[in-house]
Amino acid sequence: WNKMATTMMSELLVHNEDYEDAMELLQERIASIRSKIKHSDAQDESVINWMTDLSNFLVDIAAVYEATDSLEEMKVALDESLALIEIQVDYGAPTHRKVNVLAGLGKHAELSGDKIAALEYMDEALLLARERKDFDGVRLSNLLFNGGILNIESEMNRERGLAQMSESVEIMTRLYGHDNMEVRSSRRYLQNMREGVPD
Repeated sequence: WNKMATTMMSELLVHNEDYEDAMELLQERIASIRSKIKHSDAQDESVINWMTDLSNFLVDIAAVYEATDSLEEMKVALDESLALIEIQVDYGAPTHRKVNVLAGLGKHAELSGDKIAALEYMDEALLLARERKDFDGVRLSNLLFNGGILNIESEMNRERGLAQMSESVEIMTRLYGHDNMEVRSSRRYLQNMREGVPD
């Protein structure tokens, strides 16, 4: 199976709460790639591609760990994925991959109760995303919305949080229009946050 097919299948299995099969699928692919890297020539150009796949599969398996509340394993997987991306910087590792891992680490920190660390990861992810003019608008909007909620709920910077959520809604409105169901829901959530009304 190629990378995309494996990721799609693991996401489907997680959606269906079939965590055991998702874990088995990803662990098998990860073990296979680790073996290829271990037994390859350091000069083999394929190693960089294998490292990319390994980094991506580690993000996928981190999602399974998140779904099963295995937070320690989630952190280990994301840390390794980030380390692989850092190794690949000289080879042009895409920004969006690092953004995804940083957002995942932010989610882990939030789930672990460390909202300050969560905000730090989220801020770094947003900074990277903003540096790329071609960064996916939907992904940027989600980062802004989640970062805004974190800022408000952590009581670190309420005004900044509201500004981030407002920018997120503006992006989604440009992309999907005022009448889109998700846009309307996000706008209501933002209004409730402004008024201090629980969702």
